[in-house]
Amino acid sequence: MIQKIRLYQFLLLTLFCQLAHGQETKVFQDHVFLNGEVYQANFNYYVNKKDTLYHGPFALSKEVEEAIGNANYKYAALNGHFNRNVADGNWAIRQGTFSSAGKGVYNDNAYIFKINGNEFIATGNLEKGRKNSPWQIYEWQIANSNIVDTLFSAQLPFQNDNLQGDLRLYYKGEYLEGSLDSKQFTDKRWSFYITDANGKKVLLKEWVFRDNQLVSKVLYENGQAFELNIQQANNQQAKIIEIPFDENYLKIIDLKASMNNPELYDKYRGVDKVRDLLFTIINKLQVVDSLFVPVSKVSLSPVLKTRVEVFPYAEAELPLYKAAQKNTQEAANIMLAVNKDPQVLVASTAIEKAAFYYSTLHAVENQLLAKNRTIIENYENGNLQYLNRNQLLKSTIAVPATIQVPFVYNNDTTHTSYNLVHVKIDPNQEPAQQFKALSETLLREIKHLKDSLDTYVQEIRRDEWLVESEAALLKKQADIRKLSDSLLHEQHDKLAKFQVKTVLLGFTQQLMTEFNGLGLQEKNQQVEATLNCLQQVENLILNLENVPENSYMVRDAYINKVFNPYTFTDMEEVVKEPIYNSFTDVLLPGVFSNLQKLSCQNITAYNQNFDRLFEGVLQALNRNTRREERQIKRTDKPAKAAEILHINLTF
Repeated sequence: MIQKIRLYQFLLLTLFCQLAHGQETKVFQDHVFLNGEVYQANFNYYVNKKDTLYHGPFALSKEVEEAIGNANYKYAALNGHFNRNVADGNWAIRQGTFSSAGKGVYNDNAYIFKINGNEFIATGNLEKGRKNSPWQIYEWQIANSNIVDTLFSAQLPFQNDNLQGDLRLYYKGEYLEGSLDSKQFTDKRWSFYITDANGKKVLLKEWVFRDNQLVSKVLYENGQAFELNIQQANNQQAKIIEIPFDENYLKIIDLKASMNNPELYDKYRGVDKVRDLLFTIINKLQVVDSLFVPVSKVSLSPVLKTRVEVFPYAEAELPLYKAAQKNTQEAANIMLAVNKDPQVLVASTAIEKAAFYYSTLHAVENQLLAKNRTIIENYENGNLQYLNRNQLLKSTIAVPATIQVPFVYNNDTTHTSYNLVHVKIDPNQEPAQQFKALSETLLREIKHLKDSLDTYVQEIRRDEWLVESEAALLKKQADIRKLSDSLLHEQHDKLAKFQVKTVLLGFTQQLMTEFNGLGLQEKNQQVEATLNCLQQVENLILNLENVPENSYMVRDAYINKVFNPYTFTDMEEVVKEPIYNSFTDVLLPGVFSNLQKLSCQNITAYNQNFDRLFEGVLQALNRNTRREERQIKRTDKPAKAAEILHINLTF
């Protein structure tokens, strides 16, 4: 990033040098290229020994017409002052998006528009290229060229080029008030507020720092204070180090908090999103710096720091975690293979013993292996060194001799127990050695359960043709889900007056459940019919994709626009209105309602209904239908309406 900034500065200065022809102060007014974009520049400069130096007012601006969400324009502007090529005095950076509001007012040979949009502004003072006074940050929502809401505001207390002292942030009804010392370390007490329903500022939580280190969090609820301890007092194993105050640090703090206060941590976690306020301002300042730094050589983005406990690894620890990592990954791979094997899924729904071992494998994964994986993940990302591992591992290693298994079979869930065969830990070993041993024994336990499951899965695998067919069924079911997600949407639900995708996927799932409940002989007899039925569901979805478009085609055919000479407006005139009303209110909803009683026997006929309906209603435009129009007014039954219009539909 630093190299890019220097390159931008070099390009700007090179361009300006080519335009300078003397020692006196000159004015440059033209376009310049910065960060891959073109800006209008207006500034004073002079040349000293072939160097072009800024001196006096400086301004950059751009406005680009493009679509950004609901906005039509984006703009950016930078205004400030230089003293002998050093940024000095008041500076302002503006960025925003806006769109025109209304039709505009013609005035003085031009149209003047009011605008809607958002504007972000950062303003402050520089002293000889250094930040030595507070900077103000605002983001406003603008409607009809007026500020209607302050979305974001911040007061950043800069001194000696560092962010230090009391800072205040506000973003969409949430507040943060905190403090930093002279070296940009977190300090004192940080308070987080929210705005209640009455617009009152209410204290939600606080972070308590001691010697730049977060020692506790305090949650305020119903007049009570709940303290979440982060640091354990007088821990002789820990060292205190300096690290960046960033999102990874917050992950470390979350881990510490969950270890020390598991019950209170869950309560506290629900309000933790307020802390994102700090990173919102940092992200915004980084965007501002992309324009500010190349010109002023000054960065507004602070590098915040804090202190945290670290527990250095003993020399013998790392090989143990490395071995545990390998064992845990192998166990995870086995579980992945189990979950991706279609025959395992089929066996677990057809054979009770297979269902037991399948459920037990997942119980071991969720209750035991998941804890190991969490530790390994923190070992891999470097965060494990910040945790009191003896304390953490003791809770992980405390494995019971028996685990409870939610046993699912025939759509019923019962709870049974399973005695762990291979998981045994030597209590005389060090915690890291015990953790490695746990990873080894868990791997053996999972292999044992997988072998037991395979004994019953082999019954399914014996009939190769059936296995391949069942895989095709599962693939077809997955294809149907993807196709429905892609082609069915709210317009179908509005026409049908129910959730079409939910109904079709429910039918497909019921079909698979019934098939999986069959015995092997019955499956051999039914697999082709089931696969054909799923294919008909797919054909139906493909046909349903065109239903909204076809319904609009019918509307366009029945509704004409005519000009009213008395009101000078276009009016809609419905041709054969009784037939059109029956189509929209009776026939089309009726054809859709068939889908709620689908079966493999009627799905083809119900699918054909849609094409026959659209064709029949359009044909009715080309014949004398006076008698049919009188009759169709008197029925709200889809079958009767179809009979009147001579459309062959199935209900």
